[in-house]
Amino acid sequence: MTLAFRANGELRALTTAEHVNKQVRDTDPLPPALRNEYTGKFGPLVEEGIADLQKAIQIRPDYDDAMAYLNLLYRRKADMVESADERAALLKQADDLVDKVKEIKQKRAEQPSKSAEPGPRISCSESVLSLGRPSRGRPFLLLRVLCELCVKRFSSRKDHV
Repeated sequence: MTLAFRANGELRALTTAEHVNKQVRDTDPLPPALRNEYTGKFGPLVEEGIADLQKAIQIRPDYDDAMAYLNLLYRRKADMVESADERAALLKQADDLVDKVKEIKQKRAEQPSKSAEPGPRISCSESVLSLGRPSRGRPFLLLRVLCELCVKRFSSRKDHV
C-alpha cells in the first residue's frame, strides 16, 4: 500500500510542477495519462491488497485495522478507474468503512475493559481516523507517515491492537 500511495503522490506532484496552471489535488481524479501509468504499475498490487483485506474482514467482521486500510486501498483504486460514477462508488465505499470503524471503536469504548493493564491501547486505525476523510490541504502523506510511525513504534509491543 505504501508503494502505491507514494507513487500516487509523486505523480500528482510531478504533474503539478510541470503544469503550474493546472493543480492536481489529492481529491481530484488523475489525468488519463497518469491514471494509465499508475494503474499499469500498481493495479495488481492494489487489487491483491483489497482481496486480502476483504478476506481478513470476512474472517473477523470487527477487524477495524483491516477496514481502515481497505478504506485507503479503495481510495487508491478510485484513482485507477475512468468512470466518474465508479470513482464515486469507490470513494463512498471508503467513506462507509471509515464510518463503520468509528462505530466499532465507539462500541468498544462503551464496553468495560477486559484488560487491567494501565495506559492507552493504540491502533493503526486510530491514527488513520484521527486525520478524518481526505480534503484539500490534508494530504495523504500525513497518513502514510502516521502508519509508518505506528508500525515502527508499536509492532514490538504486546498492547498493539
